[in-house]
Amino acid sequence: MNPAQFKGAMGDAIAKTTPQLYRDCLRLVSHVGGQSAKGRAMKMMVTTEFRKHADVTDEKELEALRANAVRALSNYMVYESSSKDPRLKAKINRENVGDGQTTKGAGAE
Repeated sequence: MNPAQFKGAMGDAIAKTTPQLYRDCLRLVSHVGGQSAKGRAMKMMVTTEFRKHADVTDEKELEALRANAVRALSNYMVYESSSKDPRLKAKINRENVGDGQTTKGAGAE
């Protein structure tokens, strides 16, 4: 994908309505966590964030909030796809360890 196509794709994603982004986030949470305690906590976090900003009317602020939601979804998709690419997975794990983050079970396949 060339930079122009990527910019166009991100523009389309940001152009989604708030309810569409909310549903996308909840679908991702359901996919990631299911009905586990982690899934319920993630769903609560997404719901809380969307409700916290429900009264925002400034168009620039709304655009920034939508971009943050799209970025979060995109970051997860990159992270998830890295599990299928051994080189990318190793690089992410190396960076996480370098940042002091733990990667529980990172090498266990």
